[in-house]
Amino acid sequence: MNNLLKDWNAGRIMRLLTGIGFGVYAIISKDSVFYWLAALFLIQSILNFSLCGAAGCSSDTQESKTVYKFKKYKPEK
Repeated sequence: MNNLLKDWNAGRIMRLLTGIGFGVYAIISKDSVFYWLAALFLIQSILNFSLCGAAGCSSDTQESKTVYKFKKYKPEK
């Protein structure tokens, strides 16, 4: 339970605020689609889970390719 309340980053806070916003709008408009959207975003923020899964959208960082090589600047004397 303590792990659910740790590591709050900007994305997780945005999902929480979006879920709360959809929840308020669902209550005002009485539209069931917004209830489902509110539930989706609130569950994602509480469980720290995104649509990509657990680190599903991350890139492969083990293999790095050098794109540019820079020479050190040596000013003339």
